[in-house]
Amino acid sequence: MTLPRFTATCLLFAPIGILLGWAGMRLGGGGGAEPLWTVAHLFWLPSYAALAVGFAGIHRLIRPRRAAGRLLAGSGLAMTVIGGLAIAAQMVVDLVVGFATADRDAMGDMFDQVQSVPGVELAVYAVGPSLLFVGMLILVVQAAASRQVPARAAVLVSAAVVISGLEQAVEVPLRLMMLAAVLLLWLAAVPIARQVREDAAAEATAESLRA
Repeated sequence: MTLPRFTATCLLFAPIGILLGWAGMRLGGGGGAEPLWTVAHLFWLPSYAALAVGFAGIHRLIRPRRAAGRLLAGSGLAMTVIGGLAIAAQMVVDLVVGFATADRDAMGDMFDQVQSVPGVELAVYAVGPSLLFVGMLILVVQAAASRQVPARAAVLVSAAVVISGLEQAVEVPLRLMMLAAVLLLWLAAVPIARQVREDAAAEATAESLRA
C-alpha cells in the first residue's frame, strides 16, 4: 500500500474507531469501569493516531507557491503531528492508570500524581491535544482554498472542531456532542480520502508517462 492510500485509509477508519471508543465509554467505561475503560482507550489510541496521520497526508495536496503559504501549511502539519502525539500520550497514561488501580478513588489519586509532574497537564491534557484539531483545521481550509479538497469538507471539519471545543465548556448528556463531531469528521473524510487517492493515481500515471 502506497503512502497516499495509507493516509486515505487512516482518514476513513479513524472516525469509526473513535466512535467505537465513545460507545465503550457510554456503555459503562466512564469513570474507569473495566473492561470497557480499557476497551475504549484501545480503540482511541490507534484511531487518534490514524486521524493525525490522515490529516497530515492532506499536506501533500496543498503545494503552496508562496513562502507564507508554505509556512502556514508547515505549521498546520506540525500542529497535527504534535497534537496527535499528545493525545496518544494521554491515552497511554489513561491505560496505565486503569491497569494500575482498582477503583475510581485510586484512579483519581494516580491521575493527580501524574498531572502534578511539571508540564504534563499542559502538554498532554490542556493544550497539546487541541493542537491536533487546530492543525487539522488549518490544513483542510488551506487545501479547500486551493481547490484540492471540496469546500464542504472544510465546512464539515470546521463544524466538528467547533463542536469539539464547545464540548469542553458545555455539559451534554452522554457526550452527544462528541458523537456529532465524529460523524461530521467521517462525512468530511470520505471526499478528502477520495481526493488523496485520485491525486496519487494521477501522480503515478504522470510518472509512468515520463518513464
